[in-house]
Amino acid sequence: MISDHFTVTDPKNHVSWGCNPRDSGVFGKECGDGDLDTMEDLALDIIPRSEWIEEGVGMSECVFHIFDQLDGMCASNAITAGMMACLKQQTGEEVFLAPEDLYDHVGRWGTGSTIPENVNAAANIGIRTRRQVAHDWPVKRPDGWQGDAAEHMLFEWADFSNHGWDGMVSLLHRDFCCFFGIIWPGGGAHAILATEYGNKLVRGPNSWGSDWGEDGFFKLSERQCKTLPRFGGVGIRAVTIPSYLPQPKLVASRGCPVS
Repeated sequence: MISDHFTVTDPKNHVSWGCNPRDSGVFGKECGDGDLDTMEDLALDIIPRSEWIEEGVGMSECVFHIFDQLDGMCASNAITAGMMACLKQQTGEEVFLAPEDLYDHVGRWGTGSTIPENVNAAANIGIRTRRQVAHDWPVKRPDGWQGDAAEHMLFEWADFSNHGWDGMVSLLHRDFCCFFGIIWPGGGAHAILATEYGNKLVRGPNSWGSDWGEDGFFKLSERQCKTLPRFGGVGIRAVTIPSYLPQPKLVASRGCPVS
């Protein structure tokens, strides 16, 4: 079982349940019975390897931008890319968030940051948009920035740090994207986002520009991800829907909202 809290209370009371209304029965089937008052679910089953979809499964089609990271920002870039993909999946809209805004809370220039630090800041503070934050350092914080950041907060996640490859692939099958750290092939710690599984590999957007790899995407094997437990991993599936976007129609099945 992948055990950790799912979905914290939404501080802005946005209607944001990913692609499944919690009272539909589908969320209970996928994520456990849960507590509909606090929106917490305690466990997810690990999907047996014999049931993995090798032809490909995930949400890479929701990725619309490849970051080109400033020094030390790989973790903030990765979770920001995941939140942007979640918003695209939830609403169909491309909302360009600024990872510099998040990194300003969790790191210092060139020092990097951890998986938990970024998850906590994304869930409790949020991230402003690229229109509000320049691709530069240091980040400027005008009056009212807190409200702008709180429009885009991480809302639903699951910690798979203790479940490694099997936990990550199980979450990718459930329309999560997976934010994790490893020792990168060739050396050095690096944080990345997996958005797809297939043919015994995970795939996702790196943060080294669109000219790197396959149009900015990496592919990694189970062996290459063996150091994941050292750094941790979190699957994310929903972000608070900002007030300037229409609320989507939610359907009782996994997938994107209907128009």
